Amino acid sequence: MIIDEATIHLKAGKGGDGCNSFIARRGMRIGSGGDGSRGANIVLRVNPHIYDLGKFRAKKKFSAKNGNRGLENNKSGKVPRDLILDVPAGTIIRNREGNIVSDMTSLGGTFVIVRGGRPGKGNYKRRHVTYGEPGEEKDVVLDYRIPNDVAILGMPNSGKTSIFNALTGKHFKVNDYPFTTTSCMWAQFEFNFTVFTVLDMPALIDKSHEGRGLGNTFLKHLYRTRLILVTADAGEDYKNDFDIIRKQIE
Repeated sequence: MIIDEATIHLKAGKGGDGCNSFIARRGMRIGSGGDGSRGANIVLRVNPHIYDLGKFRAKKKFSAKNGNRGLENNKSGKVPRDLILDVPAGTIIRNREGNIVSDMTSLGGTFVIVRGGRPGKGNYKRRHVTYGEPGEEKDVVLDYRIPNDVAILGMPNSGKTSIFNALTGKHFKVNDYPFTTTSCMWAQFEFNFTVFTVLDMPALIDKSHEGRGLGNTFLKHLYRTRLILVTADAGEDYKNDFDIIRKQIE
């Protein structure tokens, strides 16, 4: 079963404080403190080797490192490394209000989700020092939508998985009882030197939107689908099956 949604709390690092130090020069005390460094950011990165949000199931709070304090002789504090969190391609980032912040689809793409705090200033050529500012802190929702070219959708025992296996060369379980497919499965096949991704979706029934069967929340993965292939049993009620599926999609 894939994990396609997670809510996580992110906290960027605090900026480092400025340094308060002096040197003696010609009988005078002169400020020599360096600036602090900025706090570390938290960066989301698309990783092609991750296929769901399972890594966020157990750990939901992430904090980046604080910036370092400035040093004597006008030396700045060392900038800490940003915290990088990998997500699968196709992850939508939402804020707490449900608004889309970023749609991460390009492999290797990155997005700075929270920024580290600004650094404090040392007393080099100043009369006082300043302190680092707090980093950004927020809750975000990760909403994974599987990228695919063809999604196969149908009623129970309508041959969805058989078609999926025939296209992709896979051997997923096929039985004559309903709900053999209990989670979205995907694989690739090649045709005319072009690679396509096929998605086999769980079965729908008439009252799926009411939570019957396996529900219909998995239909959100149609968000990125180019073509929906609808299957039905080759009986007299196939038109009724298609009508039910259309209503569920709507």
